[in-house]
Amino acid sequence: MGTPFDTQLKSSTDLRRPNQLLVDLTAIRDNVQTVRKRVGRVTLIATMKANAYGLGLIPCARVALEAGADGVAISDLNGAEQLRAAGVVGRIVLFAGATNYSAAEVRAIEDLDVTPTVWSHASLRRLATHLRQPRQVSVKVDAGMARLGVAAEHGLALVNEVLGTPTTELWALSTHYHTPSVETDLDYLRWQHNRFVRFVDQVARVATVPVVMAGSSSSLQMTDEATLTGVDPGSALFGMRAPGVITRPLSTRPAMVSLTTRLVEVSTIEAAARHRLGPVGPTVLRVGVIPIGSADGASNFLGNHVLIGGRRAAVVGDPTIEYTRVDCTHIPDPKPGDLVTIFGEQDGARLSVEDILADLSQPADTLLSLSINDTVARRYLH
Repeated sequence: MGTPFDTQLKSSTDLRRPNQLLVDLTAIRDNVQTVRKRVGRVTLIATMKANAYGLGLIPCARVALEAGADGVAISDLNGAEQLRAAGVVGRIVLFAGATNYSAAEVRAIEDLDVTPTVWSHASLRRLATHLRQPRQVSVKVDAGMARLGVAAEHGLALVNEVLGTPTTELWALSTHYHTPSVETDLDYLRWQHNRFVRFVDQVARVATVPVVMAGSSSSLQMTDEATLTGVDPGSALFGMRAPGVITRPLSTRPAMVSLTTRLVEVSTIEAAARHRLGPVGPTVLRVGVIPIGSADGASNFLGNHVLIGGRRAAVVGDPTIEYTRVDCTHIPDPKPGDLVTIFGEQDGARLSVEDILADLSQPADTLLSLSINDTVARRYLH
């Protein structure tokens, strides 16, 4: 699986608490190649929105491009600025609604060489007003998501305006299907797909479109029909569960390896320190404290147990802003500095992301990864 890169927190480079999310970049590389095998030689845009689903934009985008992605998609211009500053080259697609296309934002789009998305006549006109040179754009179509995008039945007029605008060139048509949650509703997916394809056929009569994208992580694992001339998967590249009915699962590996911290204190709870309304129950004789709390997002990623010395230790009470208590009564000789695993493997034991999701009644691991705040250091396996 590789070796940890910079897994030791050094005071000269990182003064944060000893909380660490370990991400396996080789899994992302392999997952990109798995998607590539599924879709063939179509345009593959790796979706890196929300700081690469919380795993770290720059390293994740870089490895996706190295693995064969034709570009990356992001949801804010700040991400494009970070990528270019880090020396990342290649196409950067800016999702619909990321900006209102002010003069300053359009100047940044040009300076950073970003492919913008238009989703309405108004968004196109705002963009075109400020463009100094012709720029390729993507047109976002709403086929059923009821989110951003021109309605499929009215999309041709927007495409014609793109074609007739001196500063815009048509690069892609894209949509995102609303994925059904039960298999009997797959006709709903086909209905959306048919709406989009009818629109694409209309456009094909008046223009050549290099890229047509409808292949999200969910739709790619539901039907072959979603692979047109381009795909833009996100969660699948990180080995995360896609929402909806998955009938054709991709064989991907989770990129999240572990989330760890360390004990900062272990205390014996004496009888005089107990109260029936206190946070510590009558069976807890020894409490450990870990320096991770609700300010780090712990309320949304901390399950009922952690691992200490390869043994499960129950979480005691709710996380506070900066701390969480754990029951060390049955842990042999716990001491400050001992490794604590929130999820991952430790000394032959394992707490999986699925265990955490079950404890929290959360449906998706994307919600968990997005909950891990940037107060938690990211470290990478190469």
